[in-house]
This record gives sequence, structure tokens and C-alpha cells, in this order.
Amino acid sequence: MDNARYYSGSFDVSLLAIQLAKHLEMRAYQTQWFGAGNQMTVQVRKGSEAAKFLGAQAALTVVITQHQADVLTGRAPALVVTLGQQRWGDKALAAGVGAFFLWPLLIPAAVGAVRQTTLPSEVLGIVDSLVLQQNPMAYPTSMPTYMMPQVQVMYQPMPTPAPMPVVTVPQQLCPTCGQPNNTGASFCQSCGSSLDGSVAQNRQPAAQAQPMAPTIPTMPTVDPVVTPPPAPTPPPAPAKPPKQVAPATTRVGRTAPPTERVATSSGTIVPAGPTGVMGLPSGRKVPIVGEEAIVGRGNPDGTDPVEIDMTTEIESSTVSRRHARVGRAGTGFEVEDLNSANQTFLNNEPLSPGRKYTLHKGDVVEFGKVKCVFSIQDK
Repeated sequence: MDNARYYSGSFDVSLLAIQLAKHLEMRAYQTQWFGAGNQMTVQVRKGSEAAKFLGAQAALTVVITQHQADVLTGRAPALVVTLGQQRWGDKALAAGVGAFFLWPLLIPAAVGAVRQTTLPSEVLGIVDSLVLQQNPMAYPTSMPTYMMPQVQVMYQPMPTPAPMPVVTVPQQLCPTCGQPNNTGASFCQSCGSSLDGSVAQNRQPAAQAQPMAPTIPTMPTVDPVVTPPPAPTPPPAPAKPPKQVAPATTRVGRTAPPTERVATSSGTIVPAGPTGVMGLPSGRKVPIVGEEAIVGRGNPDGTDPVEIDMTTEIESSTVSRRHARVGRAGTGFEVEDLNSANQTFLNNEPLSPGRKYTLHKGDVVEFGKVKCVFSIQDK
């Protein structure tokens, strides 16, 4: 379901809701949050955008629910995040009554309308990043089958408007020319004849009166219906060649120093020691299997690829083509900023270009505005 997120594990839902609201406020959105216990609700809207696509009193609503472990069924704890449309509510009233009872249902049609803006993708990207901060190994997965009814019951369809009534005006036919006239009219609006069967009136002005000629009754003429020829079918447009995308592969840097290597059972030569993993906001996990990995964005034509490609990530425009280098240092790893335009941050601290900094498991590395979580996978 594209309007729901599922994360395995236990999380602090109150902290997630507060952090999500703060991040959106920093991006000039209007937010409010409320709830308690294992369920929190965050509402967000942004001036004319919300009024245009959702209505003046509607808002994109994010419901964050922590499901506890079930010993009887063996189900593990999990976090479910759902998006939908609700009426922008009074925060004080919502806090007193309770978010679940004040707005128990969402309208999923709002997600389709608001996709014309960047708001839903921004919200989901921020939620993924905040969840990774609490648990670096918690990535969004598909919704389990047993939880589908619980998520779907939160939504209700958009109300169908009542059809407009059809008003039929009664008419009467002229006995002379057969043209229809409104009921109650005394004379025909087409030929001037009396509709009650009396002598027809001469509706011409006196100065233009002509001697009356014998009248030959004729049948009313009907214009033939001309069917226009069908429009020619345009030839199909030629298929566009597929766009080349830089492959997400790994390579050894051209300036990488030699390091200890071992041979696997399949004959592949890989560096000895643990494998570093860079977790991206989209949920991708990129392993660092060589001596170093370049972080950046490959060229659109597929040339000069990088090991950790941020092209498809949110806020990727803030990442330089060759932004930073993550390399091995003995049995550990270190990061180095390559004089990028928007800097590299390690646990919110800016890095000096050209200087190497040691990486530890769980460190948050921010390349421009793309936040990633570094972890180490032991062999």
C-alpha cells in the first residue's frame, strides 16, 4: 500500500511525531500533533497548496501506531505509519477528546490529489530517516497480510455527490406547423397560428402586408443528419530508447591504497575484515566491499559512476558529483569530504575537506541534505 509504511521493531512514537512536526515546520509547513500512548497523529498543510488540492479546512494527516508483540501468535512488535486526508482540527479540542475518537477514519483519495505536490514524498522521506535514527537496521518492508484489514479499516471512500434532478418543461404542438410550444401559450412562436384552433394571426407589420395567396399544406422539412467522417488515426509515435542509468555497482577507487585481501570459496578476491553498510533514506543498503567507495551522483548518460549513488534520493540535488569518500582504515572505516559544495556532516558536526574522520556503527552521516546511517556487518 503506497499510503502506509511498515517497520519491524519497537519505537518511541511520541518522539517520532514531535521530530516529524519540527522537520516540517523548518520547511515552512504548518503542523500540529496530538495523541498519547502507542498512537500519535500529525497534521500538516501549507497555505495555498493545501487549499488548492485538499480544501481550505483539510490537511494531510499522518497516523503513527506502535503495535506490541503478540506472544500467542508469535508476532514481533512493529511500527505502522499511514497517510490520508482529514479535516484540520482544533489542537486543544483534539488533545481533550483524543485523536483516535475525534478522527477515526482517513480518506485515501487525498493522497492521490496531493501527489501533485511534493508533500507526501517529503513526509515519507523524513519518517524513514527518523526511524533509522532510532533503529539503524529498521527499513520499510511490505505490509504483512495479517495487518491489511487493520490498515484498510482506517480509510473510508469519498462521498458520492447526489445526481442533479432533471427538470422537464411540458410542451404542446402547433396544429399548423407541428412545432413545440410551452404549455399555456396562446399563439405559436414559429408561425403565429392560434394554439386553441382559431384563425391564425398575421404577425407581419401593416406596412409589409401582402395579399394572401392560396396556401398549400406541406409537411415540415427535417434537415438531414450528416455524419462527419471519422478522424484519421495518427501513426504511433516511435518508441523512445530507454534512458541509461548509472549502474549501482561497486568498484575500487583509482587512488585507493592496497589492503589485505582473502579469497572466498567461489574464488572471488575481497578485502579482509568486516563489511561497511551505508543505509540511505529510501531504504537501500549499499555495502562497501572495496578499499573505498565514492559518494556522489553519476552522470545522466551513465558515465563516471560512483559506488554510493544518491541520484534517486530525496534532496539529491544537494549532493555533489564526487561528494565524499568512505574507505577502510585497518579493520575499521573512515569518511573524507572531497571539498563538496554543501559539506559533509558526521553526527551533525561539519567535516573539514581533505581530513579523514573515523566511522563507528550507528553514526549518522549527512551528505548535503541526504542523511544516511552507517553500520558494520560482521562476516
